[in-house]
Amino acid sequence: MTDISSLLKEAKPLYFVRKKRRQRLRAIGVACSCLTAAYLSIMPYVSVSKTDEMTALYTALYEPKEINSDYLYGNVNWENDIPLDDYGLVAVI
Repeated sequence: MTDISSLLKEAKPLYFVRKKRRQRLRAIGVACSCLTAAYLSIMPYVSVSKTDEMTALYTALYEPKEINSDYLYGNVNWENDIPLDDYGLVAVI
C-alpha cells in the first residue's frame, strides 16, 4: 500500500501540469476559432476600396477581345522604316 501512495505522490504534480496544459490549449483553440468566425462574419460587410481596379483586371483577363496584329507586332512601314536596297531587299548598313 505504501508503494501505491508513493507512486501517487510522485504522479500528482505531473498530472496537474498535463491538465493545465490541456486546458490552455483548449482555451487557445476556442479563442482562435471565435476570432476566425468573427473575422469571416465581418468580411462581407467590409467595403472593398479597389472594386473598380479588380473589375478592370477581371475584364482584361477573362473577357474575349479581338487580337490586332498591329498591336502585337507593331505597324511596320517597310519602305520608310527599314532601309532597302535597289532590289527591295533589306540593306546591310
